This record gives sequence, C-alpha cells and structure tokens, in this order.
Amino acid sequence: MYEQLNDEEWLAAILEPAVELSVTMFGLTTVSSRWHLDARCVPEHYVTLVVRDVNACTVAGRQFDLAPDALLWLAPGVAHSMAPRDAQRRFTFYHLRFTLSRFGTPLRTRRDLLHIPRASSLRPLMEALYTEHCRAEPFGSLCFRGILAQFFAELLRTERGLRRACAGLDRAQQRHLTRFINHHVRTRLGTCELARELGLSPGHFRVLFRATYGCAPRTHLMRERMRRAAVLLLESTQSISAIARALGYEDIFVFSRLFKKVWGQSPRAYRKAAGGLSAGS
Repeated sequence: MYEQLNDEEWLAAILEPAVELSVTMFGLTTVSSRWHLDARCVPEHYVTLVVRDVNACTVAGRQFDLAPDALLWLAPGVAHSMAPRDAQRRFTFYHLRFTLSRFGTPLRTRRDLLHIPRASSLRPLMEALYTEHCRAEPFGSLCFRGILAQFFAELLRTERGLRRACAGLDRAQQRHLTRFINHHVRTRLGTCELARELGLSPGHFRVLFRATYGCAPRTHLMRERMRRAAVLLLESTQSISAIARALGYEDIFVFSRLFKKVWGQSPRAYRKAAGGLSAGS
C-alpha cells in the first residue's frame, strides 16, 4: 500500500532524513535494434532520458516517440512497452529505477506518467546523478539525494511551463493583441513586435500563440489582413489596389495571391460574387 504524494510533498520527501532512498538500477545503456519491452511493469519509480535515436513508447494506451532529450517518468506498477523506432539503429538512454519509503511504507507520486518531449535542461542533472552514482564515495548518497531533488524540481518546473504554454494566451492578452493588430493594420508586424507588446520573449510567445490560434503569428497576421480586405471589398468603393495599399501591400499581385489563398478566389471575383460595391482595380 503506497502513500501518495503531491508534487511539493514528493520534493520534500527526497530530502527528508526519515525517508529511505534505494536505487535498484541506474545505467547509461545502448541497446540493439532488436531490443524491446512488452507491457513491462516495475515496482520502482522509473525515469528514462534519451541520449541518441528514437524510442517508440506505449503507456496506458498512449503512443508517442521518445526522441533525444525526451524524458519519461513512470510511477511504480505502470505498464509500458518500448522499442527502437528504427529497426536498423541502436538506441541509447539513461534509465533510473528507485524507491522511496517512510518507516516501511513506500511512497508514490500521484502521477502515473509524466512525459517531457524536450527536456534538455535536465540532461546535465541526469549526467551529474549518474556520475555521483558511479563514484559511490562515503556520504555520496547525501549528494545523490541533493542532485535528485534538483532534478525533480527542474522536471516539475519544466512540466508546469509546458502546461502554461499549452493553455495559450489568456483572454486579456488576446484582446490586447487584437487591438494592437487592428491599430497597426498597415504595418507589416513581425513576431518580435507582437511578443514585445505582451512583454514575452519571441520563443515563448510563438508557443503560446500557436496554442491559442493554431498557426504561426505570421500566418495569423496575413489572414487578419485578408479578412479586413474582404470587408473593404464588400463595404467600400475603394479600388483593389487602394485596398491593398491600405493594408500594407504595395504589390497588388502579391496581395491578390494571398487573398486567393485565404478566400479561394481573386479579390475582383470575390467582390463580384458577393455583390459588393463596384469599383475599379
């Protein structure tokens, strides 16, 4: 019977003197292309970090690839299957199995599975853990526990960052961004300008933006200009070239090509089909 811990309790338990840490396996292994695991369950916590090539993995019905720098953390008793993705290539990975127990009661995270597709920040800590484990010097276990606590603290911080990124931009950020884009409709805005407006780094902004709108900022900006172009074609008598210039396109052919890409027909055909106000080109 396990005592289940939340994230904060888990981190505290690693450093708690009353908690016993036992490492049952720790290796840096290269396996043959024929290596595989089928629905394996282990009684320990299992952590693996990929070093080279890709491992195809199935856990609790979920199928995904573990590419280099991907990390997987499984709680005890969680069935998993693994095999190299490429049958012609060997696969290299760190694998750590350990238990925590308090006065004879095994401790378990409340999570069954934690998968981090890109965990490059954890690679140095995994390497430090492995080095410390291989040294086996007096008091080494204390140092090992300290690094292990750092490892899981960074792991959970990375996972929280991914969850925030997947949530996308909040409503206030979306409204502010929409107003900013509308106010600068004639300006060829880029990712850096949009990110700066929200006080975010360009890389973080791209992740949040794609999670919110399902496309890159550049694509969204183009679509917004074409949406505005469609409104102007229907509600104004401006020529197509004037509308193009109003939206920041000096080349009417580029404008027409992008408009057709979004709406499936040329600006002239769109205006005619929709019964918009007539105007010259």
